[in-house]
Amino acid sequence: MPPKAGGGKKKSKNAVTNKRRRGFEDPDIKTNKRQALKDDAKFVAAKFGNFADDKGAKGGGNDNNEGDSSDDEDAQNAMGRKPPKTRQHAFKNFAQRVSEVDVDVHRTMGELRTAPLAGSSCFLHETLMKWAELNCGADFSAYKAEVEQLCQSLPQLVLHQRQILDFLLARLTFEAKHSLEALLACLSALARDLRGDFLAHFGLVTARISALMRTGVEREPELLEHVFASLARMCKWLQRQLAADLPLALELTKTLRRHRQQHVRQFAAA
Repeated sequence: MPPKAGGGKKKSKNAVTNKRRRGFEDPDIKTNKRQALKDDAKFVAAKFGNFADDKGAKGGGNDNNEGDSSDDEDAQNAMGRKPPKTRQHAFKNFAQRVSEVDVDVHRTMGELRTAPLAGSSCFLHETLMKWAELNCGADFSAYKAEVEQLCQSLPQLVLHQRQILDFLLARLTFEAKHSLEALLACLSALARDLRGDFLAHFGLVTARISALMRTGVEREPELLEHVFASLARMCKWLQRQLAADLPLALELTKTLRRHRQQHVRQFAAA
């Protein structure tokens, strides 16, 4: 039987298949089996997307991991594929949100200031000016309009301390939740200005906070953090007076420590 025309070395079936997959025109280019498997996995990854992960794992299981990952990244960049989306927001139940509440006020960044910033003669006035830029709530804006002229100086603040405090406690409601953080910051600043004189008002403040804990604030972890952080700051400025009379301190915080909600009792005890 005469030989076939164009005789010579017979081409392997695998070589033709790999040549077609890679799109090479020259049949004389030789590649080893490992490189051919890499080229096949790269082609399938670029062509079929996620289907390439399983096939690439089967075909190139013995290859170097760093080489495979670089090949996959090159294929994704060549095809313009975006990285898979990850969950940015995860649902957290109430217990998880409460566990993330931080009321530690003893850790401060920088040196502790003993005087207000330039332009203010008391910490309350400084706090009012600060939160006027950060909070546009109706309750805080109304409170600022009421007391701004009563705290232009520290002697003026001492003179009108009861009136300023009454205006503030009257606005500590659940309906004012958008202004609650700013109002509580003003309450802490007032305690910082008055120091020992604020002890006469501390029982009134804790009673108002106890009433606030029965209006729905106890079910809002963000508001809980603001309330108890403010209470912790007040205790910080009054620590010398409260430590001198511990039975009085326990009596003033009794309603909070006996609250019906366990997490409220834990925050009050801390």
